[in-house]
Amino acid sequence: EGYINGAWSPLAGKTVYTSATGTGDGSTTVFATGATGIQSVDYVEVFWDGVRQTPTSDYTLSGSNVTFSTAPATGVKIYMRTTTEA
Repeated sequence: EGYINGAWSPLAGKTVYTSATGTGDGSTTVFATGATGIQSVDYVEVFWDGVRQTPTSDYTLSGSNVTFSTAPATGVKIYMRTTTEA
């Protein structure tokens, strides 16, 4: 199941969840998710210090990297969870 266009939708095949973490430094905007085959930004959930960020307005996806529109402040804990198919 993946969150697409504001709704949960079934995924074909086996669902694989990957998580990655990081820490903001006030200048870095690109962080690796550690996942491959991500279909769209809607398959990536991102949290800053536990606060969910909004796809496309707070972050975008390029390949397997998340790019934030604003760099997370120094010390902000970043958690990313991706949903892909195997």
